[in-house]
Amino acid sequence: MNDVQIEESQVRKFAAVYAEAVLTWLDSGEAQWLTWDGHSHRFDFISVERDPDDQGQLIVLTIAELWQRQLGELDEITDPEHDHFDADALRNAVEHRLVEEGLGERILKGYLEQVARITAQLEAQFDDGDDGPDNQ
Repeated sequence: MNDVQIEESQVRKFAAVYAEAVLTWLDSGEAQWLTWDGHSHRFDFISVERDPDDQGQLIVLTIAELWQRQLGELDEITDPEHDHFDADALRNAVEHRLVEEGLGERILKGYLEQVARITAQLEAQFDDGDDGPDNQ
């Protein structure tokens, strides 16, 4: 599973979409699904209240109440009601953590490794079913 390759440009796109999903969560209070097809540079986010428009997009993670646990402590104010809240500064801090500190690449690699494990398990279950009494 260590051969999973993530391009820097994918991480940058992921970080930008992640940051926008955080800002949308903070503004609307609606949890957001961050989606990806697992190979392209196309990331998106959508409210968990809506059905995904593209069934080929899989949910990588959910941005909701405890979103900061994924990123860790940020130096920027995360409360949009605070007098000194700066959305651009928060966006930049989120992107920095994900790109420059390597967290985005680790999240994406972990996601792909999890998908590979689930796929292998499903394939093994399917293969085991081929030898059952109904298939002889």
